[in-house]
Amino acid sequence: MQAWEKRGVENVAFQRKRGIVTADIFVSIDEWSSGDASHIRMSLAIGVRDAIEKVAEFVQRKKIDLAIDNLRLDVGAAIDEFLA
Repeated sequence: MQAWEKRGVENVAFQRKRGIVTADIFVSIDEWSSGDASHIRMSLAIGVRDAIEKVAEFVQRKKIDLAIDNLRLDVGAAIDEFLA
């Protein structure tokens, strides 16, 4: 983990040879060091949801075949479990 004064999602990229899409999720230092585990978990969950939407925009723009609706459902279920 590195310290950046950023929030949000950046650097969405498709690694064609590996068949994966990646995105960097930034959580502010203040949020990360708050000591409130539920707040940190919620910040991470929001970051992941935002990343999925950025990935959806990216693959649509690049015309990459991806079952984005299935991905949204799967990630949503994982986030619900993560926050439970």
